[in-house]
Amino acid sequence: MQSGCGRKLAFAEVRCGLLTAQCDSSLTLMALIFQVDDEGHARPKIRCDSCGGVIENHANGVALLGTPNPKPGTVIEPIFHCAGCEEEAKKTSAPRHSMSIDHFMLYVLNNIQLTPNALEEAGRGLKGLR
Repeated sequence: MQSGCGRKLAFAEVRCGLLTAQCDSSLTLMALIFQVDDEGHARPKIRCDSCGGVIENHANGVALLGTPNPKPGTVIEPIFHCAGCEEEAKKTSAPRHSMSIDHFMLYVLNNIQLTPNALEEAGRGLKGLR
């Protein structure tokens, strides 16, 4: 299997459980996916919303929060781009608010009040899934 970013993938992609419902009842795919590795383990990954390729390393992509002047209560869905798609988008798009994927994930964890102790406990629970 080949990703949209030109990398060969040795995984099967699991998409069926990661659909979100919008207000108009239509379904959209999320950038968060799981790929099943050669040993049968589902591994979380982030898919580029532009080309569909898998972002294998947090340094090779960005999260975009591009709603200008949102009003309180506005729901903003992040857009994920691999480095290549983001470079192309910068050439044709107005400047947008973006952050690296590692900063985005820390931002999410902080805002849902996931403490270091909770992460350690969850890590211990994951050891049985490997």
